[in-house]
Amino acid sequence: IIVAIVGLLLLSAVILKISNDIVNSLMNTSLILKDISKGEININNKLDVSSKNQLGQMASSVNVLIDELNKKANFSKLIGEGNLDADFEVSGENDMLGQSLLEMRDSLKVAERDGTQRSWSNEGLNKFAEILQADAENIDALCSDIISNLVGYMDIIQGGIFLINDEDENDKFIELKGAYAYERKKWVDKRIDLEEGLVAQAMLEKHPIYLKEVPQDYINITSGLGEANPNFILIIPLMLNGEVYGAIELVSFKEIEDYQIVFLEKLAENIASTVSSAKINYTTRKLLDQSKIQAEELQGQEEEMRQNMEELQATQEEMIRKEQEYLDRIKKLEEKQS
Repeated sequence: IIVAIVGLLLLSAVILKISNDIVNSLMNTSLILKDISKGEININNKLDVSSKNQLGQMASSVNVLIDELNKKANFSKLIGEGNLDADFEVSGENDMLGQSLLEMRDSLKVAERDGTQRSWSNEGLNKFAEILQADAENIDALCSDIISNLVGYMDIIQGGIFLINDEDENDKFIELKGAYAYERKKWVDKRIDLEEGLVAQAMLEKHPIYLKEVPQDYINITSGLGEANPNFILIIPLMLNGEVYGAIELVSFKEIEDYQIVFLEKLAENIASTVSSAKINYTTRKLLDQSKIQAEELQGQEEEMRQNMEELQATQEEMIRKEQEYLDRIKKLEEKQS
């Protein structure tokens, strides 16, 4: 009986301890899960996983949850601080929260990239708008300033700007008006036929030409600039309302991005507008100068005619005077004879 009683007491003590351990473990787990549900994650407040039973496995799972949530919280904090290159790995294929955080990071990266590209394009358009305004009346200076600044702004090795020379209706050709290479101005006289090479082709097709695979000697044959072995060649026609005024040719060792091409197309249209206005102003000034010269010539002719008229009138008056003298003499002779 005594042994049975002692056994029951020991069994009760063991059951009580096990019960208390289970209750305490469940209470701790409940408290931690309650904190997690409020968004409170304490990496130092983990459960004891010394037991190998179901409670230990549950505690281990809760601790893993704390680590994962802490990792995600730290990643979110880095993203919020602007570190969009922070490393992060999802827990598995079904980690919806982790996948959502990565998608958010990628969306922010795209937004930042687009914002940077937009800012770069707008800054460039404003920069070249000032150049276009400053040199609007001087085509040579305009082309030189544009291409030298554009090579630097695009961070490329070489560039040229070509315009159609149509001063002589019977002899139209493409003329290199400005070139810049390897940070040094390249003063060369270049005349290209309207059907010769890539520049003429882009102008004829009214569409950009972008070569990404350029043979070593290809530029010397078909490009307007020559003397380089680039990896990329981009030619954009200067076009406004369907009319082509010239083209820009850019040579680069690195790829020219799509957003840069869009920027160059907008810039090309602005350049074409300025060139068009400059040509109209030049034609207007030329016509005005011609009109002025013609007016001066006409005025000179009128003055000459006036002088001739005065001389003719004087001659007529002299002839009338002499005629009167002759008549007077004849009359006197007749009177003498009578």
